[in-house]
Amino acid sequence: MYFISESHGFAPNDTLITYRGQDYAIRSLFIFGAKVVHLISENDNRYKVSLKLLFSGLPVESKIVMGFGEIDCRSTEGILVHCAKRNLDFHDVIDDMLLRYVLMLHEQAKNHGVEIILYGVPAPHTYQLEQFSDEQQTKFKQLIAYFNQHLMALCHQHDFTFLNVYELTQLNNQSNLKYHTDEIHLKAETLAELFSLLTLDC
Repeated sequence: MYFISESHGFAPNDTLITYRGQDYAIRSLFIFGAKVVHLISENDNRYKVSLKLLFSGLPVESKIVMGFGEIDCRSTEGILVHCAKRNLDFHDVIDDMLLRYVLMLHEQAKNHGVEIILYGVPAPHTYQLEQFSDEQQTKFKQLIAYFNQHLMALCHQHDFTFLNVYELTQLNNQSNLKYHTDEIHLKAETLAELFSLLTLDC
């Protein structure tokens, strides 16, 4: 099974997981610095080209976890900054961005004969939240919660498996500090636990 992401892919590489009764070892593949917004751009860019190359090189019937979105949801770049500069509602931005992302992945899955699994965004670490005023903290937590909620809803609509890392890592809409190794990255065993929770839900 493949895990395509940016730096979140380092920890789970070589992790053993079970999915639908089959055992897999995770092989991480990287597109460093990629945001969802890069991958859905109408214009060609190095991130889109990298994704196309990765998909074209994988065997038919591969299982692929897509682990993007975390950079889009950071406090210092991505959706929050974009909306503040242009006086936009983050709900509208997320709705449009994630719909285009899921539709693009649906097309890639069909074209390459692979199964795509989507990995959400972890709850924000307290270190990130401390950079904000109380009002900004509330908005930031709402943004990340909504991003995950909307991505999960789209996965259900388009028959993608969703790994709910937000629910696993959150307490009162911020990190429960059980899974983070720093203010951004998670422990290696997090991915295996997410897959084990899928089995429990069946």
